[in-house]
Formats: sequence, structure tokens, C-alpha cells
Amino acid sequence: MRTFFPILIALGLALSACSSSKETAAPTSAKTRAPTVLKPSPHIGQDARPRYKVGSPYVIAGKRHVPEERFDLAESGRASWYGPGFHGRQTANGERYDQRAMTAAHRTLQLPAIIRVTNVGNGRRVVLRVNDRGPYHGGRVLDVSEAGAEALDFKHLGTALVRIEVLEGPSRRVAGMAGRKASVAELESVRAEAAAADNGVALASVGTSARNSGAPPSSIFVQAAAFSSITNAQAFRAKAAQIGEAVIEPSFSNGNRIYRVKLGPYRTVKDAERAIPYLADMGAPSAHVTVIQ
Repeated sequence: MRTFFPILIALGLALSACSSSKETAAPTSAKTRAPTVLKPSPHIGQDARPRYKVGSPYVIAGKRHVPEERFDLAESGRASWYGPGFHGRQTANGERYDQRAMTAAHRTLQLPAIIRVTNVGNGRRVVLRVNDRGPYHGGRVLDVSEAGAEALDFKHLGTALVRIEVLEGPSRRVAGMAGRKASVAELESVRAEAAAADNGVALASVGTSARNSGAPPSSIFVQAAAFSSITNAQAFRAKAAQIGEAVIEPSFSNGNRIYRVKLGPYRTVKDAERAIPYLADMGAPSAHVTVIQ
């Protein structure tokens, strides 16, 4: 009996080590995927100062990968996702991984980079910020965050065939910003602007007069959804951020505390209206434009 317990301990350590790889963090089928309780953390890593990184060549599964600065990359392949097991850990460029942020891991792109990812199977597309290395599975070209997998609608499947395109302008911007030690929030604002532009939704800039409505630019918003739970509001805000700046506005209704998720401000009512179909696809059919006078 004295030799039995060391064997159990060694076996437990081996199993623990196996569970720490990204390869096991991205399930390949809904049947093998354990249910996960999401805990959104929109502010994680906001105090980190990610660095600009290209990196040295490295080997995964016997294959050599050479990181390089590319602003014209376009490729297709299979993507997976990684989430709870890596939440809060340091990424390859020095920030903290947030499973609810719109980010991704790529083997060779400069960090950070801004990419458009299209799910070939269903046509959904999102704009993500690359801030990590991976995936470590030989048959995949991209690892997206859990929020990214939800937006692309393949989380329940584990993997999906995707098309990846680097957005040159935004990628050059975040490369320069990271070189100057910009914050995660500053880099994320570039991604959000790129996502809005990619979906035909224009964010307002301060001082720009609103055409069509006659209202000042800071007064045009989209009321996306309202929640009684701050956790649910945070989860929806993370999804809505892929098409524009999203905020949570606490309020009261019939004496009860509620949390409204709003997008904007927008330059015009027409710009704001373009966001509504995308919000409906995200489960907010009652989204509507509000103009605060």
C-alpha cells in the first residue's frame, strides 16, 4: 500500500500538466466539451502595457515557424478557440488574456495586429486583435477568444473553417501605438473603430456635426438591450463591442435596478441605424436609436 499513493500522486501531476495546453482548451465537438460558466471581466489587463513583438523562429510539433511583420496577409484554414483555462494568464505580447475580449492568437503575425476573420460556413465575420501566439495544434491556423468564437458562432462546434485578412491601416496604427507603450484600452479602441467601419457603422468623433438629424454627435446612440443582471449586461457588452463602442448605463425601472447596454455616439441617425441588424443577430431584436436632446 505504501507504493500505491506515490503512483496516484504522479498520475495526478501528469494529468494536470496535460490539461494546460491550448490544444485541449479548444474542443473538437460539442459532445466532449464541458459546460463553462462565463465570468466576463471587461477591465482585466487594462493596466497592462503590451509591447510590440515579432519574435524569433520556433518549432511546434516538428514544424518551424518564422514570425514576421505582415500587413498584407490573407489565409484560410481551421480556427479553434481557447478560454477559461487561460483566462488571466500573460499573453505573448505581455498583456493579460481575457476570454471575453475580441482577441486571437496567430503563429507568425506581429503582435499586436488587427484582423478580419470570416466563418466560411455561415458568413459571420468579426474584427479581432491578435495579441498571442498559437494555436499549438498542427491542423489549425488561428485560436480565437471565447467571445470571438461566440461571435463567429462556432463555439459549440469547437472549430470552424475561416478566412483571415490583416487590416493594414488599423494594424499599422496599433503596431506604432504598442511601440510607444499604449495601454490595452487604447489598442482596443482601434479594434472597435475598425470593427465598426468594417460593418459600415461610423463612430462619431468629438466636434463633428451630425448630418440628417440636426442633433449634436454626442446625443445619438443605439439602445441595444437592458438587463437586471450586471453579469449578463457585461457579457452582452463584450459581444456588442465588435461593431462599435459599447457602454453599460445603470438605471432604474419601476423601482428596480437595470443595466442598459448602449452603442455610440454616432455622427448621424442613419449611421446608428446600420448597427441594428447586427444587434438583432446577437439576440437584441428590440434595439433602437435614441436621440438625447
